[in-house]
Amino acid sequence: MNESSIDPSRDPERDTVSDPLVRLLQLAEAEAPEIRPASFRRARMAVESEWLRTLRARRRRRWAVRVAVGAGLAAAATLTLWLQLPGLLGFRSDFPSEPLAELVRGSLEQAGRAAHAGASILGGAELQTSEHEGAAILLADGRSLRLAPETNLRLTGATRMELTAGALYVDSPSETEGRSLVISTPYGEARNLATQFELRVEQEALRLRVREGRVRLATPIQDVVASAGMEVEWTPGKLETQTVPLRGELWRPYVELAHFDLEGASLSEFLDWVCRETGWQLQWSDSALELRSRGVVLHGTLGGTPPHLAPDAVLPTAGLISNLADDVLQISEATAQHNDGSLP
Repeated sequence: MNESSIDPSRDPERDTVSDPLVRLLQLAEAEAPEIRPASFRRARMAVESEWLRTLRARRRRRWAVRVAVGAGLAAAATLTLWLQLPGLLGFRSDFPSEPLAELVRGSLEQAGRAAHAGASILGGAELQTSEHEGAAILLADGRSLRLAPETNLRLTGATRMELTAGALYVDSPSETEGRSLVISTPYGEARNLATQFELRVEQEALRLRVREGRVRLATPIQDVVASAGMEVEWTPGKLETQTVPLRGELWRPYVELAHFDLEGASLSEFLDWVCRETGWQLQWSDSALELRSRGVVLHGTLGGTPPHLAPDAVLPTAGLISNLADDVLQISEATAQHNDGSLP
């Protein structure tokens, strides 16, 4: 939360000086042990969301008392305007305008305004990517949402959203297993369990491609459960299925939008991320090297480097090199030296 942007005179409840809850959070933040940036942002996003929900509940109760005491045409008109304000600003009035996610890669329009990496994604806001650029969003529970170019999406809750145009790729880590993500479209609804998949909405068509796990797709014809390697496409009066590869160019646009917080991560976490995104298998030259290297703590940032190029940028800093052969990422020690004595 950017405290310098808050005007206490406009809303006393958000005064970061007088609110004891905020002071407590500030003290905890200042004295807490070092935490990985990704974990910190997700925790803070969840706390801020709950705090804003509590404040809104207080304001709604006070509004109810004021309307009851000062009932009349003027009060009714004021209340009507207050209820319509989210719609006038580009938000759905039946959803809370609170932070639900963070934009981590690319840019998009949120409620008609430009948003860039680092921006909070608000519940109920219309999200739209441009013709030539996609974007990646990180939900508070760790799920990654990657929007293809020319995609329209609206987050309606922590695990619910509406996809009205374009394509959305979902990557759900194992920690979210058992908590379904529900995506509504004009032609059906998709519900996933710990998986990777793409859902695309076109004119009079809905297509699902599953890369990992299973997805339940409800269509006007019937409900189907698609597993890894399956494609299901609905068009009016027809439901067709076929197989798709689990790696390769089909998934490349979404893989290139993948985001990883390198600072403070272990080498093991980094390599697991690379292999999950690319579909590669991991192979160490020997078990002793693996045991010695997996706990290495990494520092810095990938700076937008995609997963298939990240090993060449990161492994040399840990004294390692990699070689890719038949979708197997082979890791070995960088012992060979150039003529100048430097490591490769």
